[in-house]
Amino acid sequence: MENDAIIWNAETSTLVGRSTGHTSSVYNVNFTPDGKGLITGSLDKSLRHWDIAGLLEGHLNAGTGSVLQELQGHRDYVLCASISQDGSLLASGSKDRRAHLWDMKTGSKVLTLLGHRNSVIGIDLSPMGNLLATASGDWSARICKFKRYIQ
Repeated sequence: MENDAIIWNAETSTLVGRSTGHTSSVYNVNFTPDGKGLITGSLDKSLRHWDIAGLLEGHLNAGTGSVLQELQGHRDYVLCASISQDGSLLASGSKDRRAHLWDMKTGSKVLTLLGHRNSVIGIDLSPMGNLLATASGDWSARICKFKRYIQ
C-alpha cells in the first residue's frame, strides 16, 4: 500500500481509489488535462500514466486504475513531473540531474536536458507549449525553449 497513488474525495474524506504498481515510493502525481488520467513519478525511476476514468465514475470494483503507459528512462529517482495543457507532452525531473520530455501519444522520450549539477526537484511546462522550466538542488532554475515538433 505504501507505493500506491491514492485518490480521495475531499468533500467526504473517503477513499475513491488506489493505483498500485510502482515498486517504490510515489513522489509526485499530476492529473491529465482531461481529468481521466493520472501521472505518477516514483523512486523506482519510472513514471506511469493511469486511466482513472472508471475509478472516478465508480465503475471499478477493485478500486484500482489501469496503467496506460509506463515511461522509463531516468537513471535515478523521479522527483517531479508536469503535463502540457493539451496533454501531448510530459516533462519529468530526476535525481539523475536530467529533465526528460516525453511524447504522451507514443510514450517515447523526445528530449533530454542536461546541465544541472544536482537533482531536478521542480519542473513545469509553459502554457505557450514550447518552454520548460526546471528547478534544482544546485540553487538554480533554468528555462529551456524547445521546438514544438510533436502534434
